[in-house]
Amino acid sequence: MMREHRERLKKLLPDAIITDNEVDLEAYRDIGYSESQTRLVVRASSYEDVSALLNYCNDHKIAVVPWGGGTNLCGALTPSKECIALDLKSLNKVLGFSEEDRHITVQAGATIEEVERYLSRFHFTFCHDPWSRRSSTVGGALSLNSVGNLYPKYGSIGSQVLSMRIAIPNGRILAVGRNLTKTSASPFLPSLFIGAEGLFGIILEATLKVEPLPEAHTTLGYAFSSFADLFEALQDLCRKGIEPQSYIGGTVPKRVVRLQPKSERMLVRLLNINAALFLYYDGLKEEVEARIENAVMILDRKGKKMPERYSREWWENRHTYFEMSPELAGEGLYVYVFDLCIPPSNVLQAAENVEQIAEKMGIMDILSHTLFGAVDAYTIALYVDDTPEGRDVIKNFEKELIPIVHSLGGSITRTHGLGTLFDDAIAAKEIGEHGLYLLKGIKNLLDPNRILNPGILHGRI
Repeated sequence: MMREHRERLKKLLPDAIITDNEVDLEAYRDIGYSESQTRLVVRASSYEDVSALLNYCNDHKIAVVPWGGGTNLCGALTPSKECIALDLKSLNKVLGFSEEDRHITVQAGATIEEVERYLSRFHFTFCHDPWSRRSSTVGGALSLNSVGNLYPKYGSIGSQVLSMRIAIPNGRILAVGRNLTKTSASPFLPSLFIGAEGLFGIILEATLKVEPLPEAHTTLGYAFSSFADLFEALQDLCRKGIEPQSYIGGTVPKRVVRLQPKSERMLVRLLNINAALFLYYDGLKEEVEARIENAVMILDRKGKKMPERYSREWWENRHTYFEMSPELAGEGLYVYVFDLCIPPSNVLQAAENVEQIAEKMGIMDILSHTLFGAVDAYTIALYVDDTPEGRDVIKNFEKELIPIVHSLGGSITRTHGLGTLFDDAIAAKEIGEHGLYLLKGIKNLLDPNRILNPGILHGRI
């Protein structure tokens, strides 16, 4: 049946690339989500293509999954039934930039790196700097409301949105929002599509706030004897109003320490490093110097300053920081990350509970705690063997972890959304029954035929 639709769509969309060749479909699957049921790929060349495709699919009740960079970290691109993948990467133009108004309008298929490169010519920055910026698209980042290295300074990418152009399931294209920082005429309608994982509409373009590049920046690195000391030092910085513009801090598992170069192992012993914190400050030169001076006074109370090269290397390599090192790859390790959000008052309790789980399972040597960009952005990583047994460790750990996170008022979906990773019970915990009730009403209104991104929220809406 899909072949019949393919031939009709080729006539309807003469400028689009349409394929169901197996070798092409393989590119729209993910090794972590190989159950994908993509049967046809449509690479749109224009908004009119998107509109006509959605209108056709809505009439024939064919599922559509919008496709951006394809990172698919939570299975948000993995449908629960046969579908068409709508590839938006050809819609990748910068449509306008206003230095005076400080905003840029870009199409959804543009990568973060492409936009940043464009703005750097004018000495401006996009304000969103994820480690995956080479592959992440604007539309994908907005669909998950993702955060990046500059999260403490600018917030998530959704915080930068002024207006959007959206295609809803019946094919109609809507412009929502105005290019102003504030209006009280209605709720902020673009929010409906930010972090929605393509449930209600397909993002075609967005106008986002941008900022001038800072005059100066610098980095710091500090060693701590415990994760608790690191956390309290960060809290002290926040209380004094000198939270960094970017930071990452946490522990390194014993299994990983053993794989580090000799010079780094010596540093760990010399400074009694059980946790490390890297910080980045930017702004006016005098402002940066003053903030650094005050930060050092606070951090010296609980930590020890590390050689400058470590923090400088972190910042210079921030876009590859989370990639597997040759040492880990050589050991056949697989790193699984739980991106949590825990109220700051409960972060240390969460860390204690996590260690209790790890101790019970006998996996203390493969566990790390990390804070990335916010004192409530608590991340856990397990460095397991890349084997079926290693994957079982992750599953068993997750079963113990999730109820603890929810009992502490936290979320397991800080960055990547629900996708198809989590079941109905977890979705209800994350969103709440009242939230699901509202989402169901919106879905019924905008997508009564349930064609957009089936599988997300597992049919609860």
